[in-house]
Amino acid sequence: MKWVNSTDLEYWASSRDCQEFLPLVIRRLIRGTVNNINSISFLSGKNVVYPGWDGRLESSEKTEYIPEGLSLWEISTTEKIKEKAEYDYQKRKQNPLGYDPSDATFIFVTPRIWLKKEQWVNEKKKEKFWKDVKVYDAKDLEEWLEQVPAVGVWLAKHIGKFPGDTQSLEDWWNEWSKTTNPPIIPELVISGRKEESEKIRKWLEESSPLPLSVQSLTKDEAIAFLYAVISQLPENEKEYYLSKSLVLFNENSFRHITTTSKNRLLLILTFEEIDIAKPYSNIHQIFIPLNPDNTVSKEKIILSYPKRLEFVDSLVKMGVSREDAEKYSRETARSLSVLRRQLSPISRQPEWAKPDKASELLPILLAGEFNENREGDREIIAEIAKQPYEKCIASLKKWLYQPDPPILQIGDVWRLTSPLDAFFALSPFLTKSDFENFENVALKVLREIDPALELEPEKRWMASAYGKIPKYSKELRRGISQSLVLIAVFGDEVNNGNGLDLPYSPQRWIDNLIRKLLSKADGKLWYSLSDVLPLLAESSPLSFLNAVEDSLSQEKPPIMEMFSETKNLLTSHSAHPSLLWALEGLAWDPNLLSEVILILGKLARLDPGGELSNRPINTLKSIFLLWHPQTFANLKQRLNSLDLLIERESKVAWNLLINLLPYPHDIGYSNYRPRWRQSSEKTEKKITIEEYLNGITGIVDRVLKNIGFDANKWCEVMEHFPYLPSQEKNKVLSKLSECANLIKEGKVDIWNKLRQILYHHRTFRDATWALPEEELKEIEKLYNQLEPDEIIKRFQWLFDDYYPPFPEGRELQDHEKLEQSINQKRKEAVESILNSLGIEGIITLATQTEYPHFVGISLAEISLTDKEEETLFSLLDSDVQKKISFTQSYIFQKSSKEGDIYVNKIVDYALNENWPSRKVVNLFLALPQKRKIWDLLGKFSVQIQQEYWKKLSPRFFDLPTEDKLYGLNKLIEEKRYFTALNTVAMFEEIPARFIYEILKNAALEESADNPNIVSSWGIQKLFTVLDQSKDINKNELAYLEWLYLPVLADVGSNRPPKVLHQELANNPEFFCEVIKYIYKPKNEYIDEKDEGLPSKLKEQRAQLAWKLLYSWKTVPGSDATGKVDYQKLKEWVNKARSICERNYRLEVCDYHIGQVFAYAVPDANGDWPPEAICKIIEEVRSEELDKGFAIGIYNKRGVITKSPFEGGKQEMELAKQYKLYSTKWATKYPRVSAILEKVAKDYENEARHEDKEAKKLDLNW
Repeated sequence: MKWVNSTDLEYWASSRDCQEFLPLVIRRLIRGTVNNINSISFLSGKNVVYPGWDGRLESSEKTEYIPEGLSLWEISTTEKIKEKAEYDYQKRKQNPLGYDPSDATFIFVTPRIWLKKEQWVNEKKKEKFWKDVKVYDAKDLEEWLEQVPAVGVWLAKHIGKFPGDTQSLEDWWNEWSKTTNPPIIPELVISGRKEESEKIRKWLEESSPLPLSVQSLTKDEAIAFLYAVISQLPENEKEYYLSKSLVLFNENSFRHITTTSKNRLLLILTFEEIDIAKPYSNIHQIFIPLNPDNTVSKEKIILSYPKRLEFVDSLVKMGVSREDAEKYSRETARSLSVLRRQLSPISRQPEWAKPDKASELLPILLAGEFNENREGDREIIAEIAKQPYEKCIASLKKWLYQPDPPILQIGDVWRLTSPLDAFFALSPFLTKSDFENFENVALKVLREIDPALELEPEKRWMASAYGKIPKYSKELRRGISQSLVLIAVFGDEVNNGNGLDLPYSPQRWIDNLIRKLLSKADGKLWYSLSDVLPLLAESSPLSFLNAVEDSLSQEKPPIMEMFSETKNLLTSHSAHPSLLWALEGLAWDPNLLSEVILILGKLARLDPGGELSNRPINTLKSIFLLWHPQTFANLKQRLNSLDLLIERESKVAWNLLINLLPYPHDIGYSNYRPRWRQSSEKTEKKITIEEYLNGITGIVDRVLKNIGFDANKWCEVMEHFPYLPSQEKNKVLSKLSECANLIKEGKVDIWNKLRQILYHHRTFRDATWALPEEELKEIEKLYNQLEPDEIIKRFQWLFDDYYPPFPEGRELQDHEKLEQSINQKRKEAVESILNSLGIEGIITLATQTEYPHFVGISLAEISLTDKEEETLFSLLDSDVQKKISFTQSYIFQKSSKEGDIYVNKIVDYALNENWPSRKVVNLFLALPQKRKIWDLLGKFSVQIQQEYWKKLSPRFFDLPTEDKLYGLNKLIEEKRYFTALNTVAMFEEIPARFIYEILKNAALEESADNPNIVSSWGIQKLFTVLDQSKDINKNELAYLEWLYLPVLADVGSNRPPKVLHQELANNPEFFCEVIKYIYKPKNEYIDEKDEGLPSKLKEQRAQLAWKLLYSWKTVPGSDATGKVDYQKLKEWVNKARSICERNYRLEVCDYHIGQVFAYAVPDANGDWPPEAICKIIEEVRSEELDKGFAIGIYNKRGVITKSPFEGGKQEMELAKQYKLYSTKWATKYPRVSAILEKVAKDYENEARHEDKEAKKLDLNW
């Protein structure tokens, strides 16, 4: 078959296109003819005007048209062939441009017929200037094109000839990809299919003699994937494969090509009789695209669904907005067939949407999605289909394997590939009867109350464990809700605009249905609908909003039950976020904004609060956020809605206004958006700088209008003040200046807030965000205006912070100077108050300030009269803790300054005046903690001494060891074991025996203090000290480990109970005793000797034993490296089993032995489990041991983390690992091999399950 003949070429030669395109034709002919090309260069297109040789080729092989070695080419389309050939010949003869003519073949190419070319060639050969001379005219090119049919077909299409039942792969791609707007690009087709791409690339590179079958949702997608892979190759490789690639549409074209072609081609077969290709696979590379209905081909690549991120990125690269790209990803399930229908103005009706086929798919069109494992779902599908479920599912199943399948099955879940695509294609076939039936079904499914609500709130997270599982799956509920949205939003558009077979408009029909569903809904129904509420709101915004308002208008709004929170082991759960998402979705519509805002305002007012951050007030903020509003309403509309909220819900509105004021590092979130309902032609809400600034003005104006004389509100505003534009800052300062004298309560709080602003911006004056000094001076004027008249309020701020915010700022580098400045200012303040108000004024300051001890320290720098000191000492017996702290700080500072003289003086005074016990104790608690002080304490009664040691917060850091031990012993005498433990953990020098005794006492005796003051880390540290001591023997250490098992055996412990673990591994009797503590004998009629222990102690012992056993990972008979001695292991196992058998506990004994076997380390060769373990398993032949071993393998994996769409990669790797272990021992230890094989199979099944779950999540994302 000649796709292009010489006449075609001569006709084409007269065009400009031929001049630019012919070099590319020659280059592709060369690539389609030879494989071993060392170098090639043929300029084409606009590049033909550049000087130099038109083509250059260096080939390692010789063919009819290609000489071996170097050939230099001149190409011309002119009618004066001989003149042009002669001109080019002589020009290159005079200047071959650096090439050696004797080593190069001169080739002249023309697309015209040259009758006397042989005569010209012979004349030139006689000159022997070039190694050889050749001319190829139209007749030669015709024959050459016939030998390289891929290029011939491609050229035929290019010059306007129909190539029949054959097409070049490049032309096929151009037709397929350009039916959409914008055209599809190769990156979209590949989209994350890296593994499949590599397989095809490898097949191409190896020029495999075996045909390659690739299965996808359609044959076209498989062909497109081949082209996409080739297009990503380096340019020379890409051109090489495209010059050899042909798409063949029937058997005749295949037979013709294989008969006439002399060169190896890449043939793509689209016809059904693919068996005829087998004999030719050694001659040509055969690519076979397969539809899903091909279930017999075993060796094939099955294309996975494109990956979401790459798919979206590729659509963006095509020119689609990211938001639309995300939408297409979700709505098409990343099916290229569906995407092409959505991007094409004209589409072919899918086979499944033909009138004679459509009825089979109507049940799943309405259901949308269902879980075949749920009986309730099966009943609903049968009810919709009006036929038995088995018959309905049989009709559906065949469509899974048809080209461009409209449905997917992922695990147990059936769903539409693209609900939107299917709705437009199939909904015209729905009848009134179908809709009446569907309404009943939808109400039945959606009215189901979640059975978990029958449980107490704290148990609901375990509802499935209690058998409280809804009758209908979440998939079915979601699918039905999606169908409601599609009917409402697109019902008028289907059937060429004629709409659906409904008695009135689809939207009105859905409004009525949602009204029936939500009318008088109680709290349980609202809660139960939380999984589909956003979809229900999207289907009928007005009915939904009316129902919410009706519920909120009741005295005890049922809908507020959605705000109740339940907790599981890790987090809290509530149903209310779905209500907020539903409202967020509706808020995008400017026409609904005000109604949504008022509802959110009521919800915010009624919100009981909770641990979840998703609250109504946060939703309001995100909707109105000035730089990232989550509504298509313009600024004017948003501000009008805000005014309405201010009028109806003033407190909520004020909170919202404050949150909308500018603040650094503010965070904006993307709210929920309706899936199908559009409220604007825009897809993105972009805010200009002008609109943002106007928004700030609007918010500030409303703030100042509603602020009044409330100091708390002014403080809130001033928190945002530095971040306002200058014009708005001036407004705020002006308004505050007007109101300053009218503010009655809290004026000092505003004054403090202004000081913080001055301090912050003057301290960091060089920062880019710092306010300029001229603005700070204006703030300072107002600051001075607001200074309190009352002296205590004027100075209190100096004692409310460790580092008071001076209005003049501070130098960051000189910390010592800062400390001196703070101390001096505090001293001056105390002096001023003392002079004005006396010692009572100082006491008032201490009780009002945040840190009274700073007042006491500053007062100690001033000389007081005896009477004033006596007044202070009287506060040691006060009921007000701030007064006590203030006085103690004064005494401590005085004693630190004046030393023992002052201490002795005050102690003697206390003795002489016979101070009451409480006053004496508070005195000594104020004094330095050292032996001299404690000796003075001995002058007082035993009761006072005991009270002191009961209340002391130990600070023994600078004491000698002897004094530390004295203090610790005193704490122990008062049974403050945990305080003593916490203190001991801070020091290194405490003797091990002392630590041992404290640990023992703390565990066995009732302590007077709170055990929570000792951290797990502190206890583990003390055990580490004991490990290094020779004074504590192993029995004592094991005893302590038993007492502290809850800490040492806890997850994440840095110091496990290793002595007990080793004892378990060395002593089978101890192991059996621990088993006995946990488990009752199998024979319940055995009368075991009663130990006389209370049942509570037995329970505690059982819990400790359980923790020990489940933290044990040391295999009996193993050394420090983990190497297992078979003989020692065998003796241990036999003895343990013998004892436990006598105790009627053999099964649990075997189970735990199997569990610890799982923690054996691989042997020196990397084999696992080591042979010693394998031998025991084979010899014992215990099902319980095998079971424990398998469960131990699963348990030792521990806690894992994975990304949402990762699937079962981790599990599949484990499956491969255990498969290798199983294979290793298959012949030698078959029982072990069988256990490992089962573990591998279980991980494979888990991997498949995880893959399916990830796929479901990914396609719904």
